[in-house]
Amino acid sequence: MYRFNAIVCGALLFCGVAFSDANIIQVQHQQIDWKTQLGNDYSPYNKRGTYYKALIELNMPSPISGDYFMGVALNGADMKRTLKNDQNQQLVYFLTSKTNTNFYMLDWPDITSQEQVIPFRLNGETVKYLPIYIWVEPGQYVPSTLFKGDIVLNIYQGSIDQTGQPEIVGGGTLSLGVKVSDKIELSIGSDQPNALSEFKVGFETLKKGEMVAYDVFVYSVDAYELTVTSKEKGRLAHELPQVKTSIPYDMSIDHQWVQFDEFGVATFRFETADINPKYQHKIKVVLGDARHAFKGKYSDRIILHASKTN
Repeated sequence: MYRFNAIVCGALLFCGVAFSDANIIQVQHQQIDWKTQLGNDYSPYNKRGTYYKALIELNMPSPISGDYFMGVALNGADMKRTLKNDQNQQLVYFLTSKTNTNFYMLDWPDITSQEQVIPFRLNGETVKYLPIYIWVEPGQYVPSTLFKGDIVLNIYQGSIDQTGQPEIVGGGTLSLGVKVSDKIELSIGSDQPNALSEFKVGFETLKKGEMVAYDVFVYSVDAYELTVTSKEKGRLAHELPQVKTSIPYDMSIDHQWVQFDEFGVATFRFETADINPKYQHKIKVVLGDARHAFKGKYSDRIILHASKTN
């Protein structure tokens, strides 16, 4: 795991669960909507990952005191926790009692360390809040849909290091949802994606046929459109606004010629393959006739934007 600050969970949604007389501690049910530190949905292209901090509310019908601990039941036999979408595809996540640890939360009898549960003490409270941290494994290339599932919590009386089988005295279920972002990300010449990228087109010498090339990377699991916008509508403009002379150039993307419209915009559509979420495009710019140009520096600014197709 990685070192990040946590963010606090917000929205609560009550869902009723029946408890026996022995369940003296009840977990207030919540709908947890996982977000990044910036409040964004899960992105498969975020290599670093982030924790989400949720606060679990415990309710006691009457004031009680003593030592307790809370475990989390597994939803599979392979020790992985998963959420599913409507197509039954899976998203892997982990639960921890604190950040920056390799101890994932478990339940009795799989517990081998105190860091795999949340120990707490009650001193006559009727309401108590406990933090839990949710880590969604980075780099899971899945469709931009909602993944959801339940987290089953069990509360035991006593301490984790006691002998014998502990007694369950409460519990409940949380609902967790993770929305996979449909935001297409893009970068120029690096593997650090950005939503919007731009670059300056310029030439060392103003000689017809001179060429410059740029590598563009798009990160997407869905078909996408790449929009190319030229500030100068497909021409190089002089650095001094009062000089109206311009120089034409030709641009291609993956050997397709770019035809700018009257607003300096051109759009290309690309399909994707599930096995490869990162796509590389080669942009080439070839200088036209510059013999008529005044002395000085000429340039254009190109803005690239990638978006999901409808």
